[in-house]
Amino acid sequence: MTDLNYPRPHDLLWHDGVHGLSALSAAASLPAWFNPNWPVVVRRAPLSEDGLCVPVGLRGLTRSVRFPALLAHSSIKRCLTPDALIEPDLWLLNPEIGNLPALNAFHVVLKKLSSTDLVWGPTGSVGFALATGTAVINADSDLDLVLRADERLSAEQIKLLQHALTQTECRIDLQIDSGFGGFSFVEWVRDAGRVLLKTETGPVLTDDPWAHPIESNHSKQRMG
Repeated sequence: MTDLNYPRPHDLLWHDGVHGLSALSAAASLPAWFNPNWPVVVRRAPLSEDGLCVPVGLRGLTRSVRFPALLAHSSIKRCLTPDALIEPDLWLLNPEIGNLPALNAFHVVLKKLSSTDLVWGPTGSVGFALATGTAVINADSDLDLVLRADERLSAEQIKLLQHALTQTECRIDLQIDSGFGGFSFVEWVRDAGRVLLKTETGPVLTDDPWAHPIESNHSKQRMG
């Protein structure tokens, strides 16, 4: 769980129905396929201008069915973080979500990382399925993960993650959330630390994803 007043990207939010939700444009309306009983996922985007709404995404049964929206803080009833979904037996409680490659990959990664103090968990279809028991995973689904690390990863942690991610046949996309934004673990390791950091105001190419992107750019300009 997390503070309802400060949900982070990838958190799942249960709410009091469509009354607290709104489309990004006043001229648009919520899609007919939206299930108000399902949680919405926090998007990486700025809060509303008045600071009273959280940027969220609505999802349907397939990856192609998505809709950006805003959710009023006052409508949030429950918040579930990805790391709350790493219970080994969650899928046993929800057998209807199936026995598929993405779930099997999650089980493998879970065993590899269970003894660590890393704060991580599933997002995407696997996270949604484990949280709701809804069958949104298919045979071609990737395993999406997020690791929240407010401090730079150690060499030992990097090696452990690399090993865990290469032990499955399913494609795994691990995003690191540094607190300033999110970035691809694979790209960060491959490019020796230079990576595209996805912030709430847009992507920034940086050499240090654990530094505030604006302050880091100002520092480079002064040095130049």
